[in-house]
Amino acid sequence: QAQTDGISYQAVIVSEEATEVPGVDLSGAYVSETELTVRFTIDNAFGGIDYQETQETATDRYGMINVIIGQGQPTADSPQAF
Repeated sequence: QAQTDGISYQAVIVSEEATEVPGVDLSGAYVSETELTVRFTIDNAFGGIDYQETQETATDRYGMINVIIGQGQPTADSPQAF
């Protein structure tokens, strides 16, 4: 199998509204089946941006997203290709 160009990233998206989730050490509610835009920024040691991109994605019923950093749309603030 060939490797994918980029960095695999997986996250659970949680609402800012504080609610208790039984059995989970987490305050908030999963944002399920929702389209959203995520932005990734790779900063350098001097505080500048080495790379920045946005991606359109959607959460599953558990609030999970799976994306590959490097396959999104570079922003105007991104000085270099990934």
